[in-house]
Amino acid sequence: MSKINCKVNHNRTKAIIIILIVIIAIFLIGLVMCLSQSKGKIQFDSEEEMRSSLQGAWTICFNDGESTGDQLIIDGDLGKLDIDGVGIKYSQTIEWEPNKGILKWDDTIYIVDNNTLKSSDRIYKRGTVEKTTYDFEDWDSSKNTTEKLGNDYTMLQVSNVKIESDTNYTVCTGIVTNNGRNTYKFIEVKGAFKTSNGTVVDTDSSYACGNEGLDVGESTSFRLSVPKNDSITSCDVNVFDYAIK
Repeated sequence: MSKINCKVNHNRTKAIIIILIVIIAIFLIGLVMCLSQSKGKIQFDSEEEMRSSLQGAWTICFNDGESTGDQLIIDGDLGKLDIDGVGIKYSQTIEWEPNKGILKWDDTIYIVDNNTLKSSDRIYKRGTVEKTTYDFEDWDSSKNTTEKLGNDYTMLQVSNVKIESDTNYTVCTGIVTNNGRNTYKFIEVKGAFKTSNGTVVDTDSSYACGNEGLDVGESTSFRLSVPKNDSITSCDVNVFDYAIK
């Protein structure tokens, strides 16, 4: 009888050990997956900081890095799809998850990683990339040209951004330059005023130019201001809106 009890106890102990090993294995696998997903991911302190940091144009590429010719334009809380530079085809509201470093748009999750947005089958690179094009009227595989892919957001360059404070306001000034091939009017810029640790504490927007327009190669200045805050050390400025003249 004692031998039977001993055998039962032995089998029970063995089963408990196996269960513990399985539980530990599952935990370790989950931990590795979690660390793998978070590696290199940029996280944000707030939704406002994430939104401000990602504004502008993102060129859509295949996983091998070749451009599709399409662009994702992040404009405020909207994600706008520009098909091959011919115009906005549709837009949809973005869901921000700053503490996870991801955003949701068009029912797809994009991971913010090293200045790129990633989905399962696409890479989104900030700004412009080069794309090879061909002349199909006289096509020769040995002859091709390279053109810059971009849009009007990337052609309007913000520079010389400075922060100053007076008695009542913290002021941001800078310059917008037209590096494109169109004349733009009603160019609206938006600034996110940040502390030294990157926290957005206030925002402001203003028009850098009105109906008079900004011709190719021209520059114009802008001024943004918020109530004086001594903790503000920088301001991220992006072109928020415009019209082609």
